[in-house]
Parts: sequence; structure tokens; C-alpha cells
Amino acid sequence: GIKAKRAEFELELCSVVSVSGSGFQSSLTLSRGSVSGIEEGDCVITGDGMVGYVDQVGLNHCVVKTVIHVDFNASAAVSRTREVVVSSGDFELAADGLLKVPYLENDANVRPGDVILTNGGAYPPELILGRVVEVRQESHGISSYASVEPVVDFSGLSTVLVIKEFHVEN
Repeated sequence: GIKAKRAEFELELCSVVSVSGSGFQSSLTLSRGSVSGIEEGDCVITGDGMVGYVDQVGLNHCVVKTVIHVDFNASAAVSRTREVVVSSGDFELAADGLLKVPYLENDANVRPGDVILTNGGAYPPELILGRVVEVRQESHGISSYASVEPVVDFSGLSTVLVIKEFHVEN
């Protein structure tokens, strides 16, 4: 039902050929590539939320870095408060299958259970990245961060959608 709900997306259905690495090096290989119009940087989703982004493209395959990969960064927002934040892969948290929302004020209004969404920019807005598991103060004490559990189970994926184009309406 994603195609009907998100008509602004040009989508390509792909099979997941393999899951590689884990934690901060988590990636997937998909069954489609440049012949199907897939390009580096394209966003990859399921009906649940964002999986990651296309990092490498061959003629008939592509490699996707997941949202917990250490190279992942996206503008995001807390759905409950609309506070704009950053989401990123983190070396330590990825070992537990989590991504990070760093640079929060120590008194930020972010709680466990809050949903983190993409906020536009390189990726379409309003895609679910995950849910906050915990908010902790950084060791330096200047700021806090949230640990976020992705809504997508990467190990159980068989098909995904690549967003080849999207149009944001104002």
C-alpha cells in the first residue's frame, strides 16, 4: 500500500540478495541496480520505515548501508514535539542494533517511546527511523543523546523499496 499512500515517490521493488556485516558495518545487497534507474544516495524503505540508503550501484545490484551503519546521518525530528534533531549511526550503539540521536540539550523533551522521523533534506520527510529506547547524558556532561531502535528488522528482510525520486509538496 506504500505506492498508494506515497504517490510522490517513484519506487523500485527489490529483493534482498544478502545481508552483510553487522552493527556499525551493517549492509544489504539488493537485486536491482543502475539498469533499473537506482542511483547512489537513493533512500531504501519498507512499509515499516527507513532501511538505509544506496551506497554502491552496479548494473544489476546495489549495496545499501542501513540506518545503524556508522556512515549514516540524516536530519530528523521527534514526532511528539517536532524538535529537529540529527540521527546517525554510532560505533558503540550499532553493536546493540541501535542508532543515535546526538547533541541533545540536557533538558531536551525527548523520552523513551518517542518516534524519530526523517525531516527532509537528502531523504523524504516523515519516514520512521525508530523509537527512542533511552536518553542518557554524554560522558562530557555538555549534552545528551538518545538511543533509537530502528523499526525495521534488517535480518528478516526479503523485499524492500528504493525511492528513486520524491517530490516534497509545500
